[in-house]
Amino acid sequence: MAENGYIGACIEYRLSGEARFPAAIEDVKCAVRWLRAHAADYRVDVEKIAVSGGSAGGHLSLLAGTSGGVKELEGSGGWSGYSSRVQLVAAFNPACRLAGKTMKPMVQFIGVPFTENPELYRRAEPAYYIDSSDPPMLLLHATGDKTIPYGESVEFVSLLHAAGVSAELYTDKGPGHGWFNDEPYFTPTVRALLKFLDKYFK
Repeated sequence: MAENGYIGACIEYRLSGEARFPAAIEDVKCAVRWLRAHAADYRVDVEKIAVSGGSAGGHLSLLAGTSGGVKELEGSGGWSGYSSRVQLVAAFNPACRLAGKTMKPMVQFIGVPFTENPELYRRAEPAYYIDSSDPPMLLLHATGDKTIPYGESVEFVSLLHAAGVSAELYTDKGPGHGWFNDEPYFTPTVRALLKFLDKYFK
């Protein structure tokens, strides 16, 4: 990425064992504000910030993209004078659908079972906040993913298109949830990510 003119910041956020929703997305947004506040130090173009992640990180990337300007997800982490909006999103095998899911990690992330607070689950979904002001998004998903069904990304891209948001779906027949980490899949996905960044940032 650096060789192609992009700097990367690997951020930290509170995991479900530490804090419940919306803590994680608050931390992501705080990190974006921090980058803008320190743009001069790290040569950051504040008008060209992309966010990317895989699986849970993919979910948070999509949520950061769709919830720009949503005050209740900003948190109180600091640098409130700066925007947390991002200009591009690239999500690998992202969790798009949370409502109705009953697995333990999901309940731990939200804090209560779905049956006790279905509205909170919906508010944790990136699709809840989709509107025409959202940035372009790239979703990369493998059809062989047994953890997060490929169909979730297909549906999400369709929702973005319906709202007039530019969105692309990169499909691979990778064997599993972390398919993009290993060859022969890693290099093509990196190239797809660079192509996406170049399309909008160069």
